Amino acid sequence: MNEMKISIKDYSVTLFSGVAVSFYSFIILKLILVYYGDQALEFFSILKRYQSFLVPILLLGFGVTLPKYLAMKNISEKTIFQCLFMVVGAFLVALVSFFLFSGNYYLSVLLSLPALAAGFLYSIARGLNLFVEGSLVNIFFLVILPTIIFFMVDNVDNYIKIYFLLSICFFSVIFF
Repeated sequence: MNEMKISIKDYSVTLFSGVAVSFYSFIILKLILVYYGDQALEFFSILKRYQSFLVPILLLGFGVTLPKYLAMKNISEKTIFQCLFMVVGAFLVALVSFFLFSGNYYLSVLLSLPALAAGFLYSIARGLNLFVEGSLVNIFFLVILPTIIFFMVDNVDNYIKIYFLLSICFFSVIFF
């Protein structure tokens, strides 16, 4: 009975954090429209579409495989670091290609890093049955950090660049 209570609590926290992140997506679009205007909203929306294409590809395998093997205690730290370096490598290839061939759309790759970092850390937390900690990481990377940055900058380009740099810093602190 006690195990069921803990499980329901963990899953309810996960559900709440997922709903909060989803709801925040609508809020950030409204904030960009109100504070930066129509053109900035259009540009940001296109970048989000690129992000919705890139993130699932770059996170392929982390949603199922990594938590499964962590839960079975059948994975080494070396393998986790190899997974991390594969994602970082794919991220760098995408960044270079978008920067060389797409003008400002390399910003969509920069915008993808916080989602990648949150997804990677969340997968590790899920595999270790640390649902609350994983949910807090998601809320931090995908709600709190972008909100703070939004009110610090004056345009979408700076928002994305600062969000990218701070995400790298916080990911390094949390992961290592």
